[in-house]
Amino acid sequence: YDVSNEPCFLTPILYHYIGKPGRSNEVIKNIISKKYTNTADGIPGNDDSGSMSSWFAFHAIGLYPNAGQNVYLITNPLFEKITIKNIEGKSFVITVKRKSKGAIYISKATLNRKPYTKSWLTHDQIRNGGELIMEMTDKPTKWGADVGSIPPNGL
Repeated sequence: YDVSNEPCFLTPILYHYIGKPGRSNEVIKNIISKKYTNTADGIPGNDDSGSMSSWFAFHAIGLYPNAGQNVYLITNPLFEKITIKNIEGKSFVITVKRKSKGAIYISKATLNRKPYTKSWLTHDQIRNGGELIMEMTDKPTKWGADVGSIPPNGL
């Protein structure tokens, strides 16, 4: 896998499709820590049209879009709180509660105060506003592993 090869962008997150979103988070964390820095050459490859930086930005907020679908795969956000405001004035808030600094696995999540086990959201869920709260731990969990939690494959 080479993060600077644009056709491979979805590869590190494919673990979501076999019920292992925690493994996706491990791989993404590794890529970001090794390939993205705050130096002049801190973005891998050619950032033409912002492709490399948008890959990072989507993972930094914890929602990665699957091209051609209205699906965003939930990953490990780099921030404790993210607010996405849409043109209609609605906000979608992501709140992250970590048990430790190294906590990258989702142990439990709620969407609009209801338990949420899916490892993905639809565009409409985000557009309509609300709050996703994720509790993170440093040990792998089974969150997002059951068949009903796996994202649709678009076929």
